[in-house]
Amino acid sequence: MLKKKDEEIANANTTVMTLKNHVFKLKTENFLWKKVAKDTGADVRTLNGELERVKQEFAAAGDIGVACMLKKKYEEIANANTTVTTLKNHVFKLKTENFLWKKVAKDTGADVRTLNGELERVKREFVAAGDTGSECFGSGDAHPMQDM
Repeated sequence: MLKKKDEEIANANTTVMTLKNHVFKLKTENFLWKKVAKDTGADVRTLNGELERVKQEFAAAGDIGVACMLKKKYEEIANANTTVTTLKNHVFKLKTENFLWKKVAKDTGADVRTLNGELERVKREFVAAGDTGSECFGSGDAHPMQDM
């Protein structure tokens, strides 16, 4: 029985040693996993920070790109507005010039009509007076009033 008890004690000591080795391995593995977790966590935090920084840089670059595009569009709009203003001024000048030429044409037309009327009146008076001007003109010469 003592021998049996010694065997049980030896088995228990072996089991204790096996368990102690297993606990040591688990503690070591736990330490390593904890270190990996911390390092990975730090890496993850570092990578997340880097990712955020890159995202912000891309966003800023995108904002800069958009800002550049908007600036170009604003410049195009400003140029178009300048062109429109120039054309409006040109149209205004042309309308003014057109108005003046129309007025001159009407006034000149009235003058021409007045002068034609006056010429016709003088011709009628000349013919009515019976002055053919034959004594002033030779037989081959045309009378100046005949062509009118």
